[in-house]
Amino acid sequence: MEEVLRVQNLDFFYGRQQILEQVELSIAPGECLGILGSNGSGKTTLIHCILGENEHPADSIWLFGQRYDGREPQIKGQLGVVPDNELLLDYLTMREYLGFMGTAFGMKPKAAEAAMEQWSRRLSMDSYYNKMLKNFSHGMKKKVQMIGALMHSPRFLIIDEPTNGLDIETIAELKQILAGLKEEGVAILISTHILEFAEKVCSEVMILHNRRLSKKLSMQSVNGNLEQVFLEYIHGGPV
Repeated sequence: MEEVLRVQNLDFFYGRQQILEQVELSIAPGECLGILGSNGSGKTTLIHCILGENEHPADSIWLFGQRYDGREPQIKGQLGVVPDNELLLDYLTMREYLGFMGTAFGMKPKAAEAAMEQWSRRLSMDSYYNKMLKNFSHGMKKKVQMIGALMHSPRFLIIDEPTNGLDIETIAELKQILAGLKEEGVAILISTHILEFAEKVCSEVMILHNRRLSKKLSMQSVNGNLEQVFLEYIHGGPV
């Protein structure tokens, strides 16, 4: 089966400080891989490297079997990304922003409108179409980002800290959404420090600590003890 993502021998520095060291991972279609780590461990930095936002050594990031540095439009069009920030075009309404996203991904207007309505209803945002984004709460902006990432039916979805700003009801709905996407063959990468969420949605996890990633751990092998496994690993135990 073709890998959606392969990261191999990735090193990354901020100035002289090394953040990532010999990072390796892969994701296949229908797999949800969780990158677990404490705040500041480098999870977001790793995502920025994958997306080509941080310069990295050649041949270290491959997407859909092709080397990727962030500039290949045919690959970008297959990605859905939900960052851990509130950066939106705040001077637009929700409808205007999502229409812009549909255009950016080459969607026809009717298809974009239908997808917008589908995901807005799913995330209980359909009554906010004509509201200005600058007046949205953090959680509402997060949901708009999710709609924008999903409406073009990406083959690879990346979500950084998926639960930040979301209420309990939305988190429960997001778990169902991710389960459905996995069944459809979408590859998913999430970074989180919320272990309970990872246990519910991930098929496998890796722990990022001291610049390095652990080996992959299936949720079956963890057997409901992810917190214990995580704590043992970051304190020097085996994984």
